[in-house]
Amino acid sequence: MTANINNHAGIHCRPSAVIVKAMLEYEGLITVSNELGEANLKSVMGLMTLALRQGNNISISVDGPNEKEICEKLVELFETHFDFPPRENGTLSNVQRPTPNIQVEKWPTPHLDVECWTLDVGS
Repeated sequence: MTANINNHAGIHCRPSAVIVKAMLEYEGLITVSNELGEANLKSVMGLMTLALRQGNNISISVDGPNEKEICEKLVELFETHFDFPPRENGTLSNVQRPTPNIQVEKWPTPHLDVECWTLDVGS
């Protein structure tokens, strides 16, 4: 079965993790392939090595129980528009990031010919 990658950022780390996690319990063998090679779908890193970008086509091969249902679920997952975090018109929408508490302190080192600094990035 084939699928087309629709996610605007391709299948990067987060979508790869979602897809692999969804299939972890599957007892059979799932292989995804494109022009760069093939990957076992039990590995996030393996999936990421295929460098799946928006518009790419992939082939999905399932060998095990409920092959057709698993293939259909995988097509649905690979064609999902993942968005982490949600965006509006290509920009982050109402995302508030905490302001980090950063303190820099220089401490004396009379016996060394170097300057030593402490950087504390609190939460």
